[in-house]
Amino acid sequence: MLTRLRFLVFYFLFWIGCFEGGRVLFLLYQWRDTVRLDLPLIAGILLHGLKMDISVVSAIMIVPVCTVARAGFLPQREAKRLILGYTLAVLAISSLVTVADLELFSVWGYRIDASPFHYLMGSKEALASAAGSPLAFLFVLLLGLLTAGTIVFAKALSPQLDRLSKPMQLQSVLLVAMLIPGLTIGTRGGIDRRMAISAGSVYFSRDNFANQAAINPVWNLVSSILTGGGSHRVQRYTDSRVARAIVDSLLSDRDATHGSRQKLLRMRPNKIVLVFWESLTGKIVEPLGGVRGITPNFTRLSHEGILFDRIYASGSRTTNGLVAVLTGFPSHPTENPLQSAELGAALPRVSIDMAENGYRTGFFYGAALAFDSRNRFLLHGHYDTIVEKKDFDERLWGSPWGVHDPIMLSRLFSALDTATKPIFAVTLTLSSHEPFTVPGRVTIRGTDSEQKFENAQAYTDRAVAGFVERAKKTKWWDSALVIIIADHGSPYPAYGSALAGASNQYRIPMLWLGGALAVRDTVIHRIGSQSDVPKTLLAQLGISNRRYLLSKDFLAPGTPEFAFYSFRNGFGFVDASGGYVFDNIAKSVIYRVGSPLKSSVNAGRAFQQIVMEQYRDLSAPRPAYLAAR
Repeated sequence: MLTRLRFLVFYFLFWIGCFEGGRVLFLLYQWRDTVRLDLPLIAGILLHGLKMDISVVSAIMIVPVCTVARAGFLPQREAKRLILGYTLAVLAISSLVTVADLELFSVWGYRIDASPFHYLMGSKEALASAAGSPLAFLFVLLLGLLTAGTIVFAKALSPQLDRLSKPMQLQSVLLVAMLIPGLTIGTRGGIDRRMAISAGSVYFSRDNFANQAAINPVWNLVSSILTGGGSHRVQRYTDSRVARAIVDSLLSDRDATHGSRQKLLRMRPNKIVLVFWESLTGKIVEPLGGVRGITPNFTRLSHEGILFDRIYASGSRTTNGLVAVLTGFPSHPTENPLQSAELGAALPRVSIDMAENGYRTGFFYGAALAFDSRNRFLLHGHYDTIVEKKDFDERLWGSPWGVHDPIMLSRLFSALDTATKPIFAVTLTLSSHEPFTVPGRVTIRGTDSEQKFENAQAYTDRAVAGFVERAKKTKWWDSALVIIIADHGSPYPAYGSALAGASNQYRIPMLWLGGALAVRDTVIHRIGSQSDVPKTLLAQLGISNRRYLLSKDFLAPGTPEFAFYSFRNGFGFVDASGGYVFDNIAKSVIYRVGSPLKSSVNAGRAFQQIVMEQYRDLSAPRPAYLAAR
């Protein structure tokens, strides 16, 4: 019995070493964030991460414990083969999760959970996106982890299995009776039923990267799968009526007592074009303080129109940007709004409002719209024309996603040029998406992901400017409005932490161009979000915007200036007092810019609560929040 116990102890320590080694690898891979940490903080990551490691290892141990206990009743060779096969299988899975987590965190800023499976399973587009990652290097890391783990097991543990003697039946029963309850407690993280282990159990610092680094990626993935990602769970800050009152005050339009809103249009445009520019972060837009030389055409065009320089993306994915700008629904911290059929049917649509006011509507995209259920989302928008990858000759599919931006924008231009009725057209670029492979001359040289991203952005900059210059030569330009806005920001260029967010990753530009403008060479500094675009645009067009209940006309005098955005398990909030990032697991502010007021923190938490409550209630025939207002 002691021989079996000795093997199980070493087996336990073997897995603890694997996960602690994986955590060290994570810190090395995320070196830009790790170099900010001092040695006590790094030690804290390793120490506090042990809690979650023990939980995972306790679950892993159940099969070996039962096998070793019964080894005397099995042929010794079969027992050894069973433990060896099981160990290698778990080692392969855990190594794959560990390596995948390294790059996912670099790009998305949170540890691996169930959400990437929605994008990665059976999707050519997701494979194209993954091609931008250092796959060869990651594969070498994966092989290294598997090889190291296999060697340690073969040298230190496998020989012990050969020394297992045949136990008495009573000893086997005692071994299981002793260890299984302990492993169950270890898996749960303690004996208190109300305090099962959670991600927050390993949070120990005010530095959010340190907290994130302490999380065991295998635990995080399995927990997310088992809980469904926390579907419809509301981060409750206060009573719903109080939260609604706070949100109502944030979205109030006191225009009647503060004068009329600023008019940006001299007429209602006959052609309105909404251009979503893939990953156009403010970090590469010179007028927003970004790196010079990447988007010079955007900089030049900004002097011909109206630049909004304090706009924030609603989230970090194209999904978030599309939903926010086209429906006014802010980003949810855990849910993908395109996966809710009820949400798609319940939300208002700019395209429908435009159609009801005499506009033909169209959506133009160079990739496949089945990806991420975007086709279902667009069908709810009742677009008259939808153009996607399959509508282009296959010989034009030069991008891993589909057709490059100049080809798609040329198709859009033809539709605008031949339209005989007013038209509202939406387009989404794709050339600046991972893997950042674009044809033609190289503007930004280099082979790493950041340099390729910047070069792809320069390519799209030329493509969008070419579309605008071509449109300026037509007769219909004098009655046109072109709105250029990012679908979301980007972790590139990678200065500052990917988790900082408030003035970095989520700040994006919005530019209005066209002959329908009443003013030009103007910069508007008012704070707004992507989800404010529908209500603001419709107000400028003289179209009712009352259905957009979580959007605001940020040009209306008296309307509070603020922007709300979400990331995985948290949110950011920016207003005149400053900005902050709030982590829902730590339940605290983890990053500040300026001096955000306590009332601003309360406002952000209330806003998030109402967003989550509305999402939860969408399955009802009449969502509760809509009925309450």
